[in-house]
Order: sequence, then structure tokens, then C-alpha cells
Amino acid sequence: MVLIILRRDAPEVATLRVCGLCGPAVTTPIRDHLLVGSPGGGKQETGLCGPCGDVLDRMVQTYGSDLSVIIQAGQASAENLVSGPRKPDDTVVPTERERAAAVLEDVAEARQQAVRGAEAPERAERALKQTGQLAEVHDEPTFC
Repeated sequence: MVLIILRRDAPEVATLRVCGLCGPAVTTPIRDHLLVGSPGGGKQETGLCGPCGDVLDRMVQTYGSDLSVIIQAGQASAENLVSGPRKPDDTVVPTERERAAAVLEDVAEARQQAVRGAEAPERAERALKQTGQLAEVHDEPTFC
């Protein structure tokens, strides 16, 4: 029998930065300590963010503590087949497609910033002309 102990608001996990269930994308502090193992045998420990701890707590409050849990896997999506299994430390490894998409997003953002920067002098000139604060701009300087 595997025993699961959830220690809520455990100070020993306050320095952790990765939730043992939802991974490194966690935006809330790690606050709960999860211990999993057989009585008298080996155990695994991890820290949980507040929302993950709340889910486990709510499940036990709703269904009782005498639980047997079986997870039935759904049909694997093509994306899951490409990305493969999770690493043992529960960090999600981005697929090649996800990495390429992130690079393309960065390039698109850089391109937009460059276009905005190149258009800035023209926008300033138009704005000044509209307010009457700038006369015609000539290519050749004129001297009085």
C-alpha cells in the first residue's frame, strides 16, 4: 500500500521553486510538502504550489481518505507522441515545433519593433505638420 501525506504550509519547502505536480511554470509559492511511499519503505518527497495542494486536499475532503486511485490514460495526441514522456524531475521538455514557434514569435516581435522604430520619424513629422508646428521639410538646407 502506498501512503500519501500532504503537509500543508510546510516551512521546509519554502525555498523550492518548482512544483512537483505542475512543474516549473508555477507562479505561486511552493507551500505544501508531499510525501509518497510505503510505510517502512522508501519514500519520495516533493514540494507543491498552493493550488496543487488545494486540489489534493479538496479531493480527500470530498471523497474521504480511503482512496485507491487509478489513472486511465486517454488517447494520446500527436503532440504528446512527438514530445515524448516527461523527464523524471517533471519538467516539461518543449518539442521541436514549440521551440521553432517560440523563435518565430521572437522574430515577429523584433520585426514589429524595427518597423515601429523606422516609422517613428515619419509619424513625428506628420504630427508636427498637422499641428502647424513644422513647415515643409526640404531635402536641401536653406539659408537666410
